[in-house]
Amino acid sequence: MSPPRGNHLKLMVDYNLKDPDIIQKLNSLGALDVKTTIELGYAQNAKDRELIWGATLKEDRILLTRDYRTIDERKFTPCKHGGVVILHHQRPSADVVQKMVNALLKSGERKHAKGHVTHIKRDGIKIITHDPEPVIVSFDEKPNLRKIVKGI
Repeated sequence: MSPPRGNHLKLMVDYNLKDPDIIQKLNSLGALDVKTTIELGYAQNAKDRELIWGATLKEDRILLTRDYRTIDERKFTPCKHGGVVILHHQRPSADVVQKMVNALLKSGERKHAKGHVTHIKRDGIKIITHDPEPVIVSFDEKPNLRKIVKGI
């Protein structure tokens, strides 16, 4: 896919988002270093804990997943893994994934994603860190981000 780059966000795309169109759209953003879990040698049926507690640290990557029903900050405590970005959308198309990730990139808060649990929904971004209060980005309060995610 894309070669490692200095200050690019390094993502490990979960099997549930492995569609080549999604990978192409993510790579088109330019600010990412994208690899799939399969490319990195993990099985299609790799357990969440293997990917989050093991692979994110070993590969120095943030897991990008749509698995919002079984992955959260209660199970996977922030600062104990490489980071997880969870897209809250039942069946995200390549365009939806690109828009959601682009909103994170443009939010000014992507620096908080590493080692933490980031939720991206239709209305905003919530990053759970070890701090008592999460980092919240409301798309309604940021017109430039609202424009990016329009139609998801």
